[in-house]
Amino acid sequence: MPNYCVNTGGDHEVHNIDPSAACGHLPSMINRKALGWLINDDSAMKAARAIYSNADGCYYCIDKKYHKR
Repeated sequence: MPNYCVNTGGDHEVHNIDPSAACGHLPSMINRKALGWLINDDSAMKAARAIYSNADGCYYCIDKKYHKR
């Protein structure tokens, strides 16, 4: 299962932080809130939106259907 986080500032982007995702746009450690090990991007977005209703998916490491901004 992938490991996810959400950026605590800005657009509250959700990121897959597994090395296999190779996202070059991760927030700094102090700007991350762990979402944990989740089954898929759908679960990660649901978890993030429970915290930040305007959470957005990262264009580079989350399913494109969740990237709105």
